[in-house]
Amino acid sequence: CATRFNYFENLVFFTVAPFALIAIGIALHALVYFVRMKARRIRNLEEQRRLAKQRAIYAVLLVVYVCLPSCSAHTFQYFSCLNFDRGDGKKDFKFLVGDLNISCRSMRYDRWLPFVI
Repeated sequence: CATRFNYFENLVFFTVAPFALIAIGIALHALVYFVRMKARRIRNLEEQRRLAKQRAIYAVLLVVYVCLPSCSAHTFQYFSCLNFDRGDGKKDFKFLVGDLNISCRSMRYDRWLPFVI
């Protein structure tokens, strides 16, 4: 890899990518549907629309079913912090398990809470 992505960049990718895939799929499906409509006259237009809608719903559910586990796993990693004892009785260090370069007590970490929720 030329670059290493941090936890927050991966989080955005794994949570936004399924929606982008769904949007692209719906757009392509609509494009194919309208091209077919222009190319030939279709009998029973309502039946064709019903079938197209069923296929689109199936595709959306399939993408959600496939992507939801990884999306959820990355999202819930946000709440998984690892404590490191300083040994002097002061506050312990807390770092994100998914990326030990991110402190769980930093402002950067706190700013991502609304996105995770």
